[in-house]
This record gives sequence, C-alpha cells and structure tokens, in this order.
Amino acid sequence: MPGHSTPHRGSGTMDLIWQFPHWAVNTRYDRNSVNDGKKRLRQSDTQPAFVIMDVESVALNDKAGAADSGLKSKYHLNRKQLETGMIELRRWLTSILFFAIVVGPAFAGMPTDTASKGPLKVFILAGQSNMQGAGVIKMDARKNGGKGSLEYMVRDPRMAGRTRHMVDVDGNWVVRNDVWIWYLDRTGGLTAGFGAKETSIGPEFGFGHCVGEALDQQVLLIKTAWGGKSLAVDFRPPSSGGQVGPFYTEMLEHVNSVLSDIKAPFPAYDGRGYELVGFGWHQGWNDRVNQAHNDAYEGNMVNFIHDVRKELGVKDLPFVIAETGMSGHEEKHPRALSLMRAQAAAAERAEFKGNVAFVGTKDFYRPKEESPSGQSYHWNSNAETYFLIGDGMAKAMLTLLTDGAK
Repeated sequence: MPGHSTPHRGSGTMDLIWQFPHWAVNTRYDRNSVNDGKKRLRQSDTQPAFVIMDVESVALNDKAGAADSGLKSKYHLNRKQLETGMIELRRWLTSILFFAIVVGPAFAGMPTDTASKGPLKVFILAGQSNMQGAGVIKMDARKNGGKGSLEYMVRDPRMAGRTRHMVDVDGNWVVRNDVWIWYLDRTGGLTAGFGAKETSIGPEFGFGHCVGEALDQQVLLIKTAWGGKSLAVDFRPPSSGGQVGPFYTEMLEHVNSVLSDIKAPFPAYDGRGYELVGFGWHQGWNDRVNQAHNDAYEGNMVNFIHDVRKELGVKDLPFVIAETGMSGHEEKHPRALSLMRAQAAAAERAEFKGNVAFVGTKDFYRPKEESPSGQSYHWNSNAETYFLIGDGMAKAMLTLLTDGAK
C-alpha cells in the first residue's frame, strides 16, 4: 500500500503518523504534564500525537504546514529512514500504549490504580464567606472586560502553565474524579462551581487541583463554611470558655457524619479506610469588625486548633491559616492589621512548629478595575484571587506533610 499522511490542524508541532492493519489507537502524549514524577496522557491539540492505523507505511506530518492528505506531504520517510527509525519508534509506541491503557483513564476523570491504593486522604476546609467563595466563573465583558472571572483566568497567557489541566479540549471544566468534594448539600468530583453559589469558586478549587496533582491517593475535601461567622462566637472552641460556638459544633458534626459513611455520597469509595491529613482555615472578617473579638483572636485560634485536633483524634493534625488580607498591601485599618498579625502569631507559636503554617494572601488581591465587582470584603469577586489562595494553602499544607514525614 502506498504511504499516505493525515493532516492534523494545530499549532506548529510535529505529528508522527504510524499505521497498522486491523486496529487503531489514537492517543496524545503531553510531555509537559509531568508533575512530581507522574507521566500523564492528555487530549490536547497543541501536543505531539501518535495515530496508529496501518503497518505498511509511515509519514511525518507537520500540523501547521500540511494542507491535504495523500502523497503530497513533504515529510514522507524513505525506506532507509524508516528502518533506522523503527527501534526508536517502537520504544515510543510501547511507552505511549502503556500510558494510554494504564494512566490514560486519569485524564478521562477516572482515578488510576495508583490513586486508589492506600487510605483516602481527607482534608477539611472551614471558615466563613471567603471560604465559601465568591470568585465569579462566567466571563462578563460588561464588567471590566471579564477580567477576574475564572473563564478569563484560564485564557490568560500568564496563567496557562497553571490552568491547562482545568479545561478539556472542548472548553468544558474538567471534573476530577481523583479529588472528591463534600460541601453541605453539594458533592462530586472537584470542578468549578463549589463556591458559595454554583456560579462561583472558593479556595477549594485551587487547593483541590494542587493536592490532586501532588498526591497519588484518592483525595476527599470536606468543606464546611458559612457566611458572616466569627471565631469569637460562632466557631468558638470549648477551651476558650463560655458557650461553645454553634458552628464549631456543626462543623465537627458534618465531618464525622461524612467520615462515618463515605460510600453514601461517594459510591466509588473502595473501603480502604481514610487518613485525616490536614485542615485549612480562611476566616476573619467578623472578628475584625469587633475590637473585643479582634483582641481575642490569637488565643481563640490557638484553642481552636488544639480542640479540633482533640475532637478528631489527630494529635498534630497539620493546620494552614490563610490570612484575611482583603484590600491587599493598601490596607491601613488598625483592626484589619491587628487581626492579620494575630493570625500569623498563632501559626508561629513554638508549640505549633512544623505542623501549623500561615499563608499570606495580600499579594493575591486584585483591584476592582481588574475584577468582576468592587466588594473588597469578598476579594472583589476575583476568581484568580480565590484560586491563588487555595493553591497557596495547598502548597503550605504539602510542605507540612512532607516535613512531617521526614
């Protein structure tokens, strides 16, 4: 059979088109998707592709240059080139077929065998409205040209290297089946829409993507957050004395309820048990607006950490505290500044060395001119901000976990 090529439209990279009789596999190997030693397959129009169809010919096709099929391709290989390239091509094909069969399902939103081994890794995310999340998903050109929306962020060349895995080739939000999330009345694989409303994101989005890429095990995020709640009253821990906060109690009830029957909300759970590995906290506005609550914040935060660890039975459960840094570096209000200092001071206590981290967030602030709204207390509804907060929290958490394992 004479050789022929099949043009593939894309951006200036090369396709090897390898042909076998009787069967066909079309898979793409994304060399840029190697994270912490993990090789992955991804469907992407901008990456090298191997198309396997018929053994009698091979052609090298330039995506950008090829305009038609048949013998007109300017990259046909002669017999000598084909013979000298056979060994290397076979190595490539063996590797690619292995990843297509073994690793490929992860890119269809399915956990691999590796991801299912060992206990489920569970993280708790808690706080008030900024843990709920007001990061707008949909781009609205009427609002600063859509700047600050999640859709704008994933199209922004500045963020391309950090967001390419969040959207599939058809432009739909990827649903991660290796990262589950439980958020009050909403459950499922991590994707856009687990913010305060289904039209928004919170820190869970960046957090879940980051830990999902880093960990081989299945991940579960349990998010318990309610707007307008203080640490001094609503989340008040037992060790602070007085009446225990109703949302402290409700938070733990939700966590224990989910963990007592994981398979109910997540039928794919394999029953191998779970490990409670971290707690993320983003809260502070309602304590910042009250001087007495502000003054007591550091002590209440310390008591909160101790009491949660005791209640959950994990002595040194890693904690990450995300700063209440709304308004960024321009913030001048005394109570706002003192609250942020209290959050950092709690994390820096000697008793918490190596298992509590503080994440500064002022750098993540985006002005209203670059955002969907002017609600500074909700980070101007900027999805990039919420993504960066979650991502920063996850990186701090992973550092605690790595250092703790040494």
